[in-house]
Amino acid sequence: LKNTVLLGKTKIVAEAEDDSGIEKVEFYIDGNLVGEDKIEPYEYSFRKVKLFKRFVRKHSISVIVYDDEGKTGTSDSIEVITFWL
Repeated sequence: LKNTVLLGKTKIVAEAEDDSGIEKVEFYIDGNLVGEDKIEPYEYSFRKVKLFKRFVRKHSISVIVYDDEGKTGTSDSIEVITFWL
């Protein structure tokens, strides 16, 4: 299998850099904003089971980085399968 699997609580860490500086990093589950971080290391812990509507399901986790000029610098995503125990 070549799928990323999440078991229980998970912390996502994003690495970001920009010449002018990073304003914030936003974290999304299935296109819904669930958190943001303005201090490095940029991370978000998925602790609430209700964020994932089913116990076993495929989800998309996305991260969008904004620089201190308000520009969207980078975005990235990963498809995962979640198992909540």
